[in-house]
Amino acid sequence: MFTIDLKKKSYEVKGNLRFARDIETNLSTQQDGINQLNGMALLYMGLQSDSINALLNFLYYGIKASERPSMDIIEDSLDEMLAKDEDALENLFLKAIGVLETSGFFAKMKKMLMENLKNDPNNKELAKQMEQKRKKANSLLSQS
Repeated sequence: MFTIDLKKKSYEVKGNLRFARDIETNLSTQQDGINQLNGMALLYMGLQSDSINALLNFLYYGIKASERPSMDIIEDSLDEMLAKDEDALENLFLKAIGVLETSGFFAKMKKMLMENLKNDPNNKELAKQMEQKRKKANSLLSQS
């Protein structure tokens, strides 16, 4: 969990059960009503590759629905953060990865994902890079 200020209001961003449910409901790809790609895996891979859409979805669904600001407010606030600090997004990506890394709902899925990447000769380097980013993310989140 971490706190983010959006338009002069503080919000807690959590990777809890509600977050996992919202991600699975809204970000999984489906065909004929059956999940084809797990929304949590897609989100994690997107955050690892610095996808702005993944970060926006993480922030949006990580904030409790009853307190959740609009996507416009989140986007405007990120623009303001970037204007003040060009490294702001990098730190947010790392915090988001850190939240997922410490989420019990994500642990099993991440373990399977990483094992698959490490066992694929074409993705061993990607797995190594993701592991380095994971360690950096956990370190940053523990400092917050």
